[in-house]
Amino acid sequence: MLENLIFMFVTLQYRLSLRKLFNKRAKVKKLYEKDRKKAAKDGKPYAEIESIWSLESFEVHEIDEEIKVLVTTHLNTANRLLVPIPDIKNETMWMKLDTDSQMALTPIGISELRSTIRKEKQEKKVNLSFWLTALIGLIGAITGLIAIIKK
Repeated sequence: MLENLIFMFVTLQYRLSLRKLFNKRAKVKKLYEKDRKKAAKDGKPYAEIESIWSLESFEVHEIDEEIKVLVTTHLNTANRLLVPIPDIKNETMWMKLDTDSQMALTPIGISELRSTIRKEKQEKKVNLSFWLTALIGLIGAITGLIAIIKK
């Protein structure tokens, strides 16, 4: 029970952090779009507009890498579930990030690991429901037995 509460808190924290990064990405794109439009309206040379594109691309790329690291870190909850994490040498599952020299899961790796985590959680739910059903049946039988004995 406590483990589920902790996991819910961690998941909520992850989703909030992810939302902040996506909002930050949208703000950066909007800011640079505004700058490009202003530069084009003011008749600035193409090289200056191109440099704005380049700066935007660089900043968005950094935010995208932060998102990849956050998602990869969150998916490492697979360690707690004892789910195998893809081999780090597998280039279809992992990629090296430019900015931090860190490794992050590729979209294929994310999808595969999420699928594995979901399967593991589903198996745990099935096991829990089995034992819960058996326990409820046992409690019902004991209650019936007590009712018969007391009559």
